[in-house]
Amino acid sequence: MKATRITGCFAALILALTVTGCGGGGSSPEPTPEPTPTSLKGGTTFNQTLTAVDQLSIPHPFPGQPNIWDLDLDFSLGDGGDDQFDGGLQLAVNGNPFLADQTYDELTFSEPYLSAADGVKVAAVADGSYGTPLQGVWSAWLGGIYDARLQQIVDLTGSGAPIDLCWSDDVRIDPGYFAQGNDPYYRVVIRDISGTLLEIIYAEPYPYPASFIRETNHTVPIDQYAGQEIVLSFEQRGSNLDDLSQTIAVGYAQIDEVSISDNLGEVLVNGGFESGDLTGWTTNTPQELQNITSGSRTLANLRVTRSFFTVPNRLWGRWVDVFENPTVNPATVTVTYNTNLGHDNGDDGFGTGMIDYTPGTKRALSSWDNLAGDRDRDLGLVFGSGASVLFDDPSAVDLADGNDLITVTFNITVPALGRKSLVNFVVMNGIDTGEIPGASASTRPGEIDAENILIFEGYGIDPQYQEGMTREQIESVVNF
Repeated sequence: MKATRITGCFAALILALTVTGCGGGGSSPEPTPEPTPTSLKGGTTFNQTLTAVDQLSIPHPFPGQPNIWDLDLDFSLGDGGDDQFDGGLQLAVNGNPFLADQTYDELTFSEPYLSAADGVKVAAVADGSYGTPLQGVWSAWLGGIYDARLQQIVDLTGSGAPIDLCWSDDVRIDPGYFAQGNDPYYRVVIRDISGTLLEIIYAEPYPYPASFIRETNHTVPIDQYAGQEIVLSFEQRGSNLDDLSQTIAVGYAQIDEVSISDNLGEVLVNGGFESGDLTGWTTNTPQELQNITSGSRTLANLRVTRSFFTVPNRLWGRWVDVFENPTVNPATVTVTYNTNLGHDNGDDGFGTGMIDYTPGTKRALSSWDNLAGDRDRDLGLVFGSGASVLFDDPSAVDLADGNDLITVTFNITVPALGRKSLVNFVVMNGIDTGEIPGASASTRPGEIDAENILIFEGYGIDPQYQEGMTREQIESVVNF
C-alpha cells in the first residue's frame, strides 16, 4: 500500500514523531571533491579569518571572519563594510587614474591554492549572536568563497516513496564589484557519492526579479532516488559583504530546518543544526585562489598592471603594481596612491580617527579611533621607502579638524624596455582601540603597530611577504 505523501517543510517532523526505525546519515566517507579546474578562477572578495575583540554592532561578513578584502574595478580596496576603509590605494600615474573599468574576464588567478589550514571557511554554524536563526537556536551559513559546499551523504537504499526534501533558507548572492562574468550562485543539488552532479534541485535566480522573496521554505519530492546513496549538497559562489544599509552589495546564505523523510521517517542527521555544530555534515576541501592580477592599462605611456594577494588568517593584504616601459627611452613618472581610512575625520563632524607614523619608521602609518562608539576598527598602511606622504591628523580626541585622506607619492624612473614595481600592504584586525577604557590620542593600536613593523622589517627575509609574487615582480621592486 502506497503511503500518503505529507508535504511541506514540517513533514519530516511529523514523521519523526510518529514512526520508528529511521535511517541515518553522515556515517559514510566524505564525498570526493570535484577536480580543480584547469582554468584557474576565483572570487574578488576575500574574508579575513581572525578574532574580533571589539563590540561592533554590525554583524561580521561571516562567523569568525570580521573583515573582508573587497577589490573594486580599479583594483583598489573597496568599502567592504561600514567598519573598514572607505577606499584604499587608488592609483594614478602623472595624474592619470587607473580607471575602474576592469572586467572579470581580464583577470588572471594564480597559485598558491589556499585551504582550511590557511583560514578558508567553507561553512559554519552560528546562533543568534551572529544572525537570527530561521528555526530554533542555530543555523548554518555558507562561506563567501569561489566554491563552498555543505554536504551530507544520505542512505536511501532501504527507502520507499514518498521521499521529500525540505529546507528553509535566507539567501542573497552577490559577486562583489566584478559582476560581469563572475556569476555567483546558490543552489541545492543531488550528487552521487563520487561527487558527480545528478540534479539541481533548486537554483537562486540572479539577478533577482523585483518580486523575489528572500526567505523561503522549500519542499521537493525526490522519489526517484529511492534505493540509492546520494549526496545532498548546498552550494554557493559569491561574497559575504556585510553593509546592512544595502547601499552596496550584500551577500550571505543561511540554511536551516533541512529534512529528508521517506516512507518510514527522517533519514537525515542534524538538519536543524541544533547540535551547535556540523555533526553529520561535511564540506568540500577548499582550494581557493586569492592571488589575482588585473588586465594592463596604459598610463603616461607605461603599461600598468595591479596584483592583489592575501591569506585569510593573516592580518595583511598586498598590492604589487608593475610599471613597464615599452619605449626605447627612460620614463620618469609620479605615482600617487590615495587612501581614505574611513574614520570620518572631518567628513561628518564627529570623527575621531587618529593617523600617525608607526613608531620607529616613516615607512608605515597606523590609524585608530579614540572614542568608543565610532565603530571603526584599527587599520594600517605599509608603503616602504622612497615615498612622500601627506595626511592631516586631528589635533585632539573627538575633534573633526583633520581629514582621513592619505596621499602617498613615489617618483620612479622606468628604464627603456624595462619595468619597476611598487609594493603596498594594508593591515586590518578586529580591534577598536577607541573602546579601551581611558583611550586618548596617545593610546596606540598595538597590534597594527607590531604588524606594520614585521612587514617592513621582514620583507625580503620572511618568505610570506613575497609569496605568490613572480620573479619579475620581486626583482623590480623599488620601495622595499
